[in-house]
Amino acid sequence: MLLSQNKNFSKLWIAQSISLIGDQIFLLALPLMVYSINNSGAEMAKTYAFGMLPFLVFSFIGGSLSDQFSKKSILLYGNLISAIPLFVLLYLKYLNIVVPSHIYLLNFILSGVAALIMPAWEACIPSVVKRENLVEANSLTEVSVTGSQLLGPGLSGFLIGTLGAELAIILNAVSFIVSGIVVYKIEFFTHDSVSKPQKTSFKIQIVGMFKNILSGIKYVPKHKILRWGVFLSTFGNLILGAYGALLIFNMRDQLKMSPQAIGVFTSVTTVVPIVFSVFISKKLSLLMSRGKLMILGSIFQGLGVCLVGLSQNIYFLVLSQSLYLVAITNFQINWKSLRQEITPHHLMGRVSGACRAIAYTGASFGAFFSSSLIDKYSVQFLFVGQGLCIVTVAIVVGIWSPLRLKLLDTI
Repeated sequence: MLLSQNKNFSKLWIAQSISLIGDQIFLLALPLMVYSINNSGAEMAKTYAFGMLPFLVFSFIGGSLSDQFSKKSILLYGNLISAIPLFVLLYLKYLNIVVPSHIYLLNFILSGVAALIMPAWEACIPSVVKRENLVEANSLTEVSVTGSQLLGPGLSGFLIGTLGAELAIILNAVSFIVSGIVVYKIEFFTHDSVSKPQKTSFKIQIVGMFKNILSGIKYVPKHKILRWGVFLSTFGNLILGAYGALLIFNMRDQLKMSPQAIGVFTSVTTVVPIVFSVFISKKLSLLMSRGKLMILGSIFQGLGVCLVGLSQNIYFLVLSQSLYLVAITNFQINWKSLRQEITPHHLMGRVSGACRAIAYTGASFGAFFSSSLIDKYSVQFLFVGQGLCIVTVAIVVGIWSPLRLKLLDTI
C-alpha cells in the first residue's frame, strides 16, 4: 500500500488529514454559531460565501508561490498562521461580543490562508509519488476528506451541543499546529528544492509573481481538456452555492434536528464515500477514462441533490446525501488526477491555483445568490432546481466536450 511504501507521502497525508478534521469541526461550528445569533438561513449562506471569496484571488497567488518556493515551507508556515484567526475568535467569544461581522472577517482571513497553501498540497502529490500511483494517492486524499467529514461533524456536534462552540474552535486551532509539526518532520520533497534566487528588487519580484500567475491563468482556458474540466467544476459550484450551509439550515430549522443529530447525520453519510475511495475508485479508473468518470460524477451529483430536496424523512435523506457525496468524491479524484497527469510539473502549482480560483469564484457567487433566494423559496425547491441544472449541463458536456473521447482512456 502506498502509505506504507512511501514515507514522504504518508507524512503529507497525515498532516493534511489532521488539518481537514479540524476544518470539518469548524465548518459545522461556524454556521451553527451564526444561527444561534440570528436564526437566519440567509446569514448562514453569507458566512459560507465570505469563506469562498478569498479563493478568487489568493488561489492564484498560492499557485505561483508553490511553483517558486519550497512547498514544505508554505505548508508549515501556512498551517501555523491559520491558528491565529481561530484564537482571535475564541477571545471574542470569551468576551461575549461575537457578532456575524466578526465571523465573516475571521472566516475570510482563515480562508485566505487556506487558499494560499491549498495548491501546495496538491502540487506535492506528483512530486512524491509515481505517475501510476496518482489515482491511489488522490483516492487516499479523498479518504482524508471524507474521513474528516465522518469524524469532524460528529465530534463537533457533540462538543457544541454539550460543551459549547469554544472547545470546537480550540480543537481546530490545535489541528493546524499539529499539522504544521508533521509537515516539519518531512525530511525532503522530491523536486521541492528551489534554486537560490538572485538578488532582485521587491518590485521585480512582484512583477515576476504576477507573470507566473498570468501564465497559469492563460494555460487553463487554452488547454482543450482543462478548460472543460474547470467549466464543469465551476458550474457545479455556481449552481450549488452554499449547499452545505443550506443543508444544515434545512436540518436545523425545518427538520428541527439538534447539533448532535446533525453531526451524526453528517458522519453517517460519509461512510459510503470512504468505501468508494478505498475499494472502488481505482478499479473504475481502469475501466473508464478520467473524463467520462468526471461527467458521470457530475450527473449523479445533480441527481443526489434532487433527491435531497425530495426527501421526506431522515432515512431517505441519508441515502440521498450519500449518493451526492460519492458522486463528488468520484469527480474530485478523477479531476485532480487528470490535472496532475496532463500538466507540466513546473506549472503544477499555478494550474492548480487557477483551477481552484475559477471554481471557487463560482462557489462564492453561488453562495451569495443562494442567500438571496432562501428567503423567497424553500430549501427543498432550491435543491431540486439546482440538481436538475447540474444534470442537464453535465449531459451537454458529455455530448460535446473532449472529456468523453477515447483518447483519454489511457490516462
